[in-house]
Amino acid sequence: MPLLCVSNNEEGSMAVLEAMVQGTPFIGTRVGGVSELIEHERNGLLHPLGDAGQLAACIQRMLDNPRERESFATQARMDFETRFSPAALAARVDKVYRALLPNREVPAPEA
Repeated sequence: MPLLCVSNNEEGSMAVLEAMVQGTPFIGTRVGGVSELIEHERNGLLHPLGDAGQLAACIQRMLDNPRERESFATQARMDFETRFSPAALAARVDKVYRALLPNREVPAPEA
């Protein structure tokens, strides 16, 4: 079943990240950090703040479409791995260090 997160303001949602890493389908309000993590109809469903009709439509859609629900969950898990996993975050930090220290030898990260 999907995780439903209805919020007026959500800057950096751990609930979204936890759903992504677990491969749990997500329905959320199109606010703050949620819309930076969830891309509507790609890795979850988003509804406008205060629109109960759209929220109900998103819930019904998830319940009625198991294949789509599974597709959202799979894509969310893949997005987590490529954007937020420890390896992905370490690679981004490494890239910043290498850009800041172009003339210094920086050892490659261990795998």
